[in-house]
Amino acid sequence: MAKKTNGKLLENQINTILSNRLKGYKYFVLNKVRFTAVEFDLILLELDTLQLINIEIKRNKWRKLFAQGKRGKLYCHYSIVLMPVSVKNNISLKPFENEGIGVMCYKEKKNDIELIFALEPKRSESINRNFKKMLYRQVSSKFSTIIYA
Repeated sequence: MAKKTNGKLLENQINTILSNRLKGYKYFVLNKVRFTAVEFDLILLELDTLQLINIEIKRNKWRKLFAQGKRGKLYCHYSIVLMPVSVKNNISLKPFENEGIGVMCYKEKKNDIELIFALEPKRSESINRNFKKMLYRQVSSKFSTIIYA
């Protein structure tokens, strides 16, 4: 049984549930990617288009989540934030929409989550090529046996 705080799943448990679910689709998934002072919750490499997608997760602190979503646009083609439905219902999504950050929400279902897309992300126009290369190297080093098989 998954460990919970105040009856709710921890962020790293939500990360694990989400990454396990996405691995079954058309993505390579990296958890807890770290570059110097920057850490990402999830990085996805979409296998058909080779586009990078950043997903940041927070149970509360939506302003910090918004900042992380903005930062993700420097590293990835798309940036998405994941928050509980209860948080989404108490904030305006306008800042996320203005920045092109996608919003996904979740509802806890026992030891699982139900995902709801609230706002589609827009392709980043501010992606940094050097940052993007670092992420491609991370994917390559983790999945090289699959990529080059």
